[in-house]
Amino acid sequence: MVQHLVEDICGMSKEKIEEVGFVIGRFGKEAEKNLLDVAAKAGSKGRIFYQDEALGTAHAVLCADDMLNGKVIVAFADTLFRGQVAIDDKQDGTIWV
Repeated sequence: MVQHLVEDICGMSKEKIEEVGFVIGRFGKEAEKNLLDVAAKAGSKGRIFYQDEALGTAHAVLCADDMLNGKVIVAFADTLFRGQVAIDDKQDGTIWV
């Protein structure tokens, strides 16, 4: 599911997505390697961030605060639909729910 989400976002972006950050629990090195491979296959650098305690979605985003500069797309792995979406870079931000 995560792979499809990353592929879809990279496919709809007009610009190359340089980095993909994954906020996860401590699931082990194999899970981390698989996620980094997903980013690499999409042509991006992958980074792992840990949310050791489930404190909500805003906290999960905050766990990756190193990546929250410049243009950012935040997506959740339970996004189970596809749509025709264009990211408007003239806007300061867009929330798509």
